[in-house]
Amino acid sequence: PSVVLDSLTQLTYLTLRNNQLTALPEGVFDRLVNLQQLYLHLNRLSSIPAGMFDKLTNLKELKLYSNQLTALPEGLFNRLMNIDVLDLCCNKFTQLPTGI
Repeated sequence: PSVVLDSLTQLTYLTLRNNQLTALPEGVFDRLVNLQQLYLHLNRLSSIPAGMFDKLTNLKELKLYSNQLTALPEGLFNRLMNIDVLDLCCNKFTQLPTGI
C-alpha cells in the first residue's frame, strides 16, 4: 500500500474511513508531507505503530474514532505541531500516553 501512496506527495486530504482496516503498514504515510486531513475512523485498527505520524507535520485533522484501539505509543502525536482536531472517541482505551 505504501507504494501506491508514495507518488501522492502533494495530497492534502486522505480518507480511509469505514474500510475494515485492521493494521497500518509502518511508514505508509511518510511521503505525504503535505497532508492536512487524515481520516482513519470506522475501521478495526487495534494499534498504531510508533512514529506513524512523524512526517505529517502539516496535519491539522486526524480522526481515529470508532476503531479498536486500546493504547497508543508514547510520543505518537509529538510532531503534529499544526494539529487542530484529534478525534479518538469510541475506542477501547485502557491507557493513554502521558500528556495527551
